[in-house]
Amino acid sequence: MQQYKLTSTGRLLRREREYHEKTVEEKHEEATEQGFDSWEAYISFCEDVDTHDIVQRGIGVGGPDEQTVDEEFWVDHNMHGSFEVHGKHDDIEDGLYWSYEARFTRGDLDAIVFLGERGGAEPSDYKPDEPTRIQF
Repeated sequence: MQQYKLTSTGRLLRREREYHEKTVEEKHEEATEQGFDSWEAYISFCEDVDTHDIVQRGIGVGGPDEQTVDEEFWVDHNMHGSFEVHGKHDDIEDGLYWSYEARFTRGDLDAIVFLGERGGAEPSDYKPDEPTRIQF
């Protein structure tokens, strides 16, 4: 899954990452943070228990990774077309779903169209009669 951000000038940026193999010291530090004496004990634990126990311990579904982020940067995505953005708010009874469509021409944001919101059920169940359109 990619992460994007929209600049104040209407350009869409995509997050990119470069990785490197963890050093022995980085592996030992991570294992210690998770409560293990060694990287090998950490790996062994993650291989022998079910996913629920790994997540409950705060390790994450993927378990330990031999690589780590070396550098993170943003590149211009130069989007041409549109895509929908969906979200939800669980603090509201039955939940609240919302949808927007962002429209781009040769990398420039043309419009953000509010497609709608609704409580309960599924986001795809809501089809507004007339979406709100914001021009840029």
